[in-house]
Amino acid sequence: MTDNIYFPMRRLEYPFPCEIYQVTDDYAALTINMLELVLQTNAQVILETGTNVGDSARIWLAGLEKTSGELWTVDIKDYGDAWGTDIQNLHFLKGSSIDIPWDKEIDILYLDSDHTYGHVMKELYKFGPYVREGGFILLNDTLHHGYGWEITSAVRHWMLTAGLAIWAENVRGYGLAMIRVEKKIERREFPQ
Repeated sequence: MTDNIYFPMRRLEYPFPCEIYQVTDDYAALTINMLELVLQTNAQVILETGTNVGDSARIWLAGLEKTSGELWTVDIKDYGDAWGTDIQNLHFLKGSSIDIPWDKEIDILYLDSDHTYGHVMKELYKFGPYVREGGFILLNDTLHHGYGWEITSAVRHWMLTAGLAIWAENVRGYGLAMIRVEKKIERREFPQ
């Protein structure tokens, strides 16, 4: 078991050139770790795709309250009215994440929308280059029995093409992958 400032984790051995870790805490601890991630990175911009009813968005907002940062959250369904208008640091965007315009540097990118391989790859190609050096990319549901393999395959493929080498994965529930962006990611076109 290796402890770091973000998650308790253990290293796994895989036959390809990257380090993979499994996060071994439960959802309650994961929630606390999400808050700590916001605080320890002093996050100013979090982009979340796949808002749904806003469970994770509420966690991000709790942390951003302390850092005075902003949450940008995207969903194809209109959940904007559920939040009211009194949350100044929340920006809800209705539409597909791959179609929205984006030009802001991102401290934490949280992908939880369409979990197909192609969509996850398009999100990583689109938003990955905006994640600042030292920022994080989190992908939800990596162990889901129906589509987790698509997310995990996309992450591994993209990391190799982006030149990144370390990620972590929560092995409880449906899984959560976390990538620390150690160097600026080069902007490239998604291969068709």
